[in-house]
Amino acid sequence: MQNWARIQTDRSVSLVRSGEVMRMNRVVSSSDYGNEDFVGVDADELTEALKLNNHFLVALLSPDEERDKMPLYPKTGANSEAGLSFEEARDIASGLQGMDDVRADEMTVLGYMFSSDSQLVLIDWDDIRDPNVGDESVPDFVIERIREFGGYVSVSVSGTGLHQICRVSNETQELLADHKSRADLPIDQLDGLDDQPHVEIYQEKRYATVTGDVWRDPYTQTLFDSLASTDKPFREFIDHYVPQSSNNSSTSETVRGSTNEKQTLIDLADQRARQYSYKYSDMIWLETDSPTVEEVRATGFYQDREFRELWNANESGYPSISEADMAFISKLWYYCDNRELVWECLRKCNRYRPKWDRNNYLNRTIEETRDNDRYDGKYCSPS
Repeated sequence: MQNWARIQTDRSVSLVRSGEVMRMNRVVSSSDYGNEDFVGVDADELTEALKLNNHFLVALLSPDEERDKMPLYPKTGANSEAGLSFEEARDIASGLQGMDDVRADEMTVLGYMFSSDSQLVLIDWDDIRDPNVGDESVPDFVIERIREFGGYVSVSVSGTGLHQICRVSNETQELLADHKSRADLPIDQLDGLDDQPHVEIYQEKRYATVTGDVWRDPYTQTLFDSLASTDKPFREFIDHYVPQSSNNSSTSETVRGSTNEKQTLIDLADQRARQYSYKYSDMIWLETDSPTVEEVRATGFYQDREFRELWNANESGYPSISEADMAFISKLWYYCDNRELVWECLRKCNRYRPKWDRNNYLNRTIEETRDNDRYDGKYCSPS
């Protein structure tokens, strides 16, 4: 293939000819991105308010789901205390390109790490944009919310979502802490996209890739290119659309074999049952070697808050979705002890993504996380 060159863009490895860049399903002019020595973002289009913070990292864009969005530097992931300046991240990303850490079909990209100290939140609108159509495909529901919240908005790496960054008050931060990080949106699935449109909201322990591809309102042509504060409309959205999360009260550990063990376990189960909207008296405790999906779910919900959060697609604290997947599947193995049941749980949990059925990513992860640590207690199930 002659006269083709590999360049660095915000979407993926690209082939360029006659000024055109093919990026996944989207064709744009290479002149849109200028700064061709800069990996992953047009520096001129990234708001200065973000560039002033040392919250950047260098991550990987890869067709391999296990490596995609993997932090390269710092390897600690979304830890803002170890963050890089904008200039440092740019230089490291450029230097890593072509090195052993980056395969021929991969690229480096910059990420911005969120910390509650900065009072910035990421509103990640997912599966709401058809990259073949462009911004005109974004549903009116999402456009109206973006207008209400304001802030800096850019097109995601995949082209199927939008990243909105806003400033919020302490009151809004406290409200976010009482709610889940993900909510489905009341709009129909877009043709050609895999998942139901949804939003994920993060204020810490998370990073977002930055593209500099600033979003423009397709109706008003307003460019959302600067940070802004949002409070009342955003809080109303959270209260109305985002489910509340249960607070995990501290509980005392029991000493196996103690005289009060049975009552303490009953009290603990009753406490966790109330926490997850079940009553202990409504549960049947079973000795079984072949639990059902619901029994695995109920038992995991009682005993492990992290299991519940991962089941519900809350990946807070994990630097990437693939690492959260691995942690969750490892927990499923603990309760399931057979591959078929692990798969059944994966298909019924809120983490499920249709593309799981179309590649080997999940098969590899299931095998890699298998170990000999197994649950040996009773299983519970709602009556």
